[in-house]
Amino acid sequence: MNVARLKKPLLVLLLGCAVHVAFAAIASKTAQEESPRETLLLTTINAVVDDQVSLMLRSADGRLWIAAAELRRWRVQVPDAADTTVDGVDYYALSHWPRAKFSIDEATQQLDLTLPSDAFETAVFTKSAPNLNQATPPSLGAFLTYDALTERTVSIARQAGTVEVGTFGAWGVASVRYLVESGRDKPAALRLDSSWIRDFPDKMTSFRLGDGITRAPSGWGGATRYSGISYGTNFGTRPGFALLPDQLVSGAATAPSTVDVYVNNALVTRQLVPPGPYSIARVPLVAGANVLQVRVRDVLGREQVYERSLFSSAQLLRQGLDDYAIELGKVRNNFAVVSNDYGVGFLAANWRHGINDTLTAETHLELAEKRTAVAGVGANFTLGQLGLMNFAVAGSTKVGASGYSVAAGWSRPGARLSTAISTQWSSRDFWQLATSDLGPGSRFSIDSVVAMNLGQIGSVTVGYSRLIAPDPRTPTLGLVSLTWSTLVRRKVYVGLSARRLIGVIPSTDIGLIFSTAVDHQTSGSSFLQRNDDGTGGRTAAGFDYQKSLPLGTGWGYRLRANAANDVQVGSSYQNDIGTVALELARQSNGAAARIGVQGSVVLLGGQLFASRRANDAFALVRVPGFAGVRVYNGNQWVGTTDSRGNAIVPRLMAYQPNALSIDDRDLPLDVEVAHLQRTAVPVYRSGVIVDFDVRRIASAQLRIVDARGAVIEPGAHVRLAGVDRDFLVTDDGRLFLSGLMQRNTLRVDHENGVCRVNFDFSPTADPLPDLGTLVCEEVTP
Repeated sequence: MNVARLKKPLLVLLLGCAVHVAFAAIASKTAQEESPRETLLLTTINAVVDDQVSLMLRSADGRLWIAAAELRRWRVQVPDAADTTVDGVDYYALSHWPRAKFSIDEATQQLDLTLPSDAFETAVFTKSAPNLNQATPPSLGAFLTYDALTERTVSIARQAGTVEVGTFGAWGVASVRYLVESGRDKPAALRLDSSWIRDFPDKMTSFRLGDGITRAPSGWGGATRYSGISYGTNFGTRPGFALLPDQLVSGAATAPSTVDVYVNNALVTRQLVPPGPYSIARVPLVAGANVLQVRVRDVLGREQVYERSLFSSAQLLRQGLDDYAIELGKVRNNFAVVSNDYGVGFLAANWRHGINDTLTAETHLELAEKRTAVAGVGANFTLGQLGLMNFAVAGSTKVGASGYSVAAGWSRPGARLSTAISTQWSSRDFWQLATSDLGPGSRFSIDSVVAMNLGQIGSVTVGYSRLIAPDPRTPTLGLVSLTWSTLVRRKVYVGLSARRLIGVIPSTDIGLIFSTAVDHQTSGSSFLQRNDDGTGGRTAAGFDYQKSLPLGTGWGYRLRANAANDVQVGSSYQNDIGTVALELARQSNGAAARIGVQGSVVLLGGQLFASRRANDAFALVRVPGFAGVRVYNGNQWVGTTDSRGNAIVPRLMAYQPNALSIDDRDLPLDVEVAHLQRTAVPVYRSGVIVDFDVRRIASAQLRIVDARGAVIEPGAHVRLAGVDRDFLVTDDGRLFLSGLMQRNTLRVDHENGVCRVNFDFSPTADPLPDLGTLVCEEVTP
């Protein structure tokens, strides 16, 4: 074999294998260097510092993959499919969000990442509903409310008044009201109404037995007085409950931001939102025009403001809400004329339902004696920015005659321009309870109004109404009106009005009025008016100046005069037990004098009290043993405690929190008050007892020194045996103590250790006697 000839090819083969192995090693090393490596980074995402270390993959060329767990923790929407999986962990490349920006500080291993707002999940917020205040169970009690007037003129002497007697308790409130008059052949007492009412706040319903007013359908029907029973919703038992459809506010924030939502310039909610989309539900609106403003302010102070106009109506209910009433009884005739005059018996029902936030449906039914009935259906709905619409149709039958009625309306409230029109057409034989004792109602009616806000120039309102009676021989009635008003320098109101009445006796009225408020109680006004009814024009002018009564004790007065030399002068005084008013008048037909008194007598807590008129809920405030203490309702002085420490506070808001407080400046120094303010949530026309825990305490001042005669340093803590609080030593060893007993022990913790003081105490007339200097004996450990 020729070895020399084989050596060269073998050498080439070995060289080729070596090169191949070398290239394979280089390729393997390069692949290892280019594959992403797991890394832990501190992250700031859209200006929010993440307090946890984030797991990621990082390639040599700077690309990033983020673990699914991190994305979820950051509220980032996770894509459907992972880009890679390492050790069972799914990672997603930042390329999924093309607008993403990031930078890495290699020294601190800090990642600063910014994602677009649509990369995040929507943060959902709900405006917190108002607290549903649990009403305070009423105490058993009774009341008598009176309003009496005596009048004397050159020709007559007359006395009149109303008296209402009622009782209340956990079972509800029952009352009867009378009108009493004299000056005729003999005194007469006329029953106005009587009823028993029981509210059920947890169900937002009420039951009534006795006199009441029927629930009228919206758009086409009327209400009438009756006597009987009724049961239905009463949203007044839960103030703050959202009846109207609410609004959803949504947007997007690129950084942590504060979102303030305003409705008609009133802040209704404030939310701290994270980066990304957000939505705030249950933003309440008010009936009429609403200007919704959203202010978004991020952590850097940048602010964006969004504003839009919305409409709502009291005839709309939010989705799923029901409003209903069922009534059974007899129509009340000649109210305030005859005590017991009842007409046709009936059964009535009304039901409204919020189908959605833009549509509310309604149905109404009335069944009466002698096969008389009426039924109708209606709807109220929004047309977006075009406004609000209502439509109703009803049919009736009475003594074999059928009738029908159609009603429709449209309104568009606005900050600058508001318009509304409503119309109803009824056949001659159309019947309903509200007109059962009045004969046939109108055949056609229309009411329209246009109101314009002209800014500093003022506002203008134009109205037109027309009424056509069923009898063609009855003239058509019409009214055209024009009013303009403005506020000059925010103090003087100026109003100009013109009115044209079309009918049996056409007439035209033109008036001009000026009024101003001197303060929150005092105001003045003057007017000039011209009337022309075709028989000769008449001009009138006059002025009025008055000061209203305060909520508590105080005076009021009124002066009125006109160009016809008619003058009225009146004054009134109000205190804790009632109101008295005196008025003198001089008119063309002679002089007159009137004296009126108003007030109540309340039985509550086993005691009788005289009070101002208690027309609504009221409270008995008790500060036992302390007379002359001023009582406040919502920071308004409304009464003063009597010699027993009691005060009646009328005019409370039923089912709402009423902040009642006492003035500690009217209390002696040697008392301890647990609470200066209490909250009362009374029920309708009932009384509650509100107690303030005020106790006399024995107090004194003294000076403490140690066994060497050195004063104890300021700030040392002192504990009085039997009292669960610490006292502090002040300058020169002075110490003020309260809650003293006949024998007392003090434990003093000072900078040099612990010492003890024992001393006796006897109360004196001085509310803060000085016990002199006492020595604190050291306590050995």
